[in-house]
Amino acid sequence: MDISRITSQHEGTKEIVLLLDKLVGGSKYLHLHDTPIIDIILLKAMLAWDREQDAGLEQQFTMFSKSILYDLYQVTHFKVSFRVNESESIHWDCISQTFEEFKQDSKNNRKKLKKCDCFKDNPTPQNSCNCLKIEYIDKRSLLSNDAISLLLARHVFNRRVLNLLGLPLPARQTVYSLSSSLIEHP
Repeated sequence: MDISRITSQHEGTKEIVLLLDKLVGGSKYLHLHDTPIIDIILLKAMLAWDREQDAGLEQQFTMFSKSILYDLYQVTHFKVSFRVNESESIHWDCISQTFEEFKQDSKNNRKKLKKCDCFKDNPTPQNSCNCLKIEYIDKRSLLSNDAISLLLARHVFNRRVLNLLGLPLPARQTVYSLSSSLIEHP
């Protein structure tokens, strides 16, 4: 998906798109109805950006970020496993690691060289290689979608963006701002 129109206007969007790309492994792996999940998330974010065109660049960036934050929970609907050998598999935990980190761990844990490489630029076709298994599971969690998105937010947003979105920083009850810091430390 070409998002350069937006990333050329605001450096923060470029960083978010790159981090989102790392979280989901680009457009090659996680697909919902033959559409990469990153494209679905970014299309909604681009629409949010365009809706705020008259409100100014900072408001556009805020709405772009909120849209991505709102849709992050969808990443947890994918079950990804990598077969290391006949009796051992590694499963991706998207809360604790990005897909890129999972790929690297999977390559490092491979016991022996296989003929297939599921993580190449042109992956081995699934009919001849079954070491990487990706399934979409429409599951429901005890956590709300918002809570799941907040758990995933650390992979995509830096502290400045989280503060802009009104989210508290780690180990803080309120959003960090100059006025709250003056009250806490007179």
